[in-house]
Parts: sequence; C-alpha cells; structure tokens
Amino acid sequence: MRYSLRRLTVSNMSSENPLDIRERFDKFVIPVPEISCLIFTGQWDKNGYGKFKLRDGTQMRAHRMAWILANGPIPPAVEVLHSCDLLPCVNTDHLRLGTNAENMHDKAVRLRVAGARHPQARLTEAQVLEIRAVAGTKTLAE
Repeated sequence: MRYSLRRLTVSNMSSENPLDIRERFDKFVIPVPEISCLIFTGQWDKNGYGKFKLRDGTQMRAHRMAWILANGPIPPAVEVLHSCDLLPCVNTDHLRLGTNAENMHDKAVRLRVAGARHPQARLTEAQVLEIRAVAGTKTLAE
C-alpha cells in the first residue's frame, strides 16, 4: 500500500473517474454548522488528519484531497493549511495553500506546537529553558 501525504497527481487519479472519487469522498464528510467545518469521518492518521484512499491504494490526507477536488493539483513544495485548526476539517473555505514555513509559523502563533505536552516529550518546559539558558538562548520560541 502506498501512502502519500503530499503528492497526488492527475496521473494517480486517471484510473478513477473524478466524479466517483468525489462521491466516495463526500460519503465521509459531515457538516458541523456551529463552526462551519466539514469533518472527514473516515480513517484518521495518528496526528488527527483524515486520510482518504484511492482505488489503486494511494492514500493521502483528506484535506489535500478536498483541495484537489475543488481546485486541481497542488504545486510541488506547497502545503494545504487549515485556518480553522481542526485537522479533520475538509471545508475548502478553511483551507489555503502555503509553504512549510508559513504552516510552522501558524502552528506557533496558534499555540498548536505541543512542546512538553506532546505524548513523546522527554523534557519539561523548565528543563528546556535551563538548557537554552546554558546554551545562551532565553525563550522557548528560539
């Protein structure tokens, strides 16, 4: 099974009718009117993103598929960013194209970077501050 988080080209989709893809995709989408999100209810990956599989076995994140279905191919080295911060949201009004740097900036500004709260974190924020103080930096953002 191939798993492609970033790349899905027109050639990958050529074996399927785009209307069939849209119909299958839409079966996994439910609206949440209170927040205007469209939540993908199919499989999710370990990070909370929806994932969608084409008939040839190619998988990709659902928000990327939503973008492709609405707007066409995603250029190389470009990411699809969420404005609503709900990772399973596939509402294309909540998605935009951007760079990895823009995505990381958005995560930091919106406090989505888990840091010590991450389940695999090995250091506390106090330990990180102490290490950075010794190394000559003073903040967590550096």
